[in-house]
Amino acid sequence: GWLYYSKKRMWEMMPHTNGKIPPHINAVSIVYDRYNKKVLLFGGRIRELWSFSIKENLWNKVKPKGNEPPVLAYPSVVYDERNKKMIVFGGLLDGIHSSNQTWEYDVVENKWLLINTKGPSPRFAAATAYDSKNGVLILFGGRWKSEDGKWHVLSDSWIYDSTLKKWSPIKTKIYPETNKTYQAAYDKINNVVIILDNKAQTWVFRYRN
Repeated sequence: GWLYYSKKRMWEMMPHTNGKIPPHINAVSIVYDRYNKKVLLFGGRIRELWSFSIKENLWNKVKPKGNEPPVLAYPSVVYDERNKKMIVFGGLLDGIHSSNQTWEYDVVENKWLLINTKGPSPRFAAATAYDSKNGVLILFGGRWKSEDGKWHVLSDSWIYDSTLKKWSPIKTKIYPETNKTYQAAYDKINNVVIILDNKAQTWVFRYRN
C-alpha cells in the first residue's frame, strides 16, 4: 500500500502491515471513517468488509451485525460524516446483472442495514461523492449490461439524503459526456463535486450554494 501526504505533496510506500491483509481483489471501494479514524474497504469479488488503522499499520476483517450486502463489484460508496455511516449503492452482482439496492453501514453500531427506498436504476461504477455541506450523496452516471450482452452507459444525476432515507433525481442543463469511467471527489472549500472522466475531461457540479 501507499500513503499520500497532501501537505508535503509526497507519496510514501507503506511498510509491511501487521497481521492479516485483505485478499488480492479488484473492483473495490475505499472510504475514510472519520469517527473511528480508519480506512474502510468494501466490494469487489468477495463479501467482506475490512478496516485499516494507519496509526497501528493494521488491517482487520470487520464482522458487522445484521444482514450483509451481496457480493458487489464496482459499487458506489461514500462516507456520510454527518450520520457516521458508509453508504453503498448499486454494484455489479454476477458479471451481468447490477444492483439498485441502497445499504448503510453504521460505523458506531457496526451494523448493516438495507434501506427500503426507491432510487436510481440498477448500475455499477457510478461517480459518487459526499457533499458534506448539504449532507447528501451525489451520484452521476454509471453502467449496466443488458441480457443481450451489450453495455450501456447512463448520464443521470441523483442525490441521496441518508437522514430522510430518500433518493431524488437532479435535472441539469449540461452534464459530462456519456462515458465509461468517472472519478468524483468533493471540494469542501469551493462546495463543488469534481468529476474526471476517462477522456481526462474535468467537470464541476454545485448542488446548493
